[in-house]
Amino acid sequence: MFNLNRTFHLDTFITSRNCVYWFENFFLHSLFLRTFLPFLELYIAIHLIFILQSTWTWTCILMVQNYYFFSISFFILLYRFLILKVTAVLTHHGTLSCLL
Repeated sequence: MFNLNRTFHLDTFITSRNCVYWFENFFLHSLFLRTFLPFLELYIAIHLIFILQSTWTWTCILMVQNYYFFSISFFILLYRFLILKVTAVLTHHGTLSCLL
């Protein structure tokens, strides 16, 4: 979570870099992570399932019914981790600031 004192402090609006920092924190924590990310996770997980449908691995997963829902949950958790990791790397290197 971001620090409210740092984010909404008046000093953050003095320079353009601080303004981008404030907007980046607000975008990531308030809008992106709470609304857009769950839908993106579901979208990626569904596409991954469709890709795996034609593979031998997916056939084996379908044959073992007890592991079917576990495999879907695992893919969603895996992509949640990857998306958060990519977001953190982009934020750390300032790439996300350039995109905004």
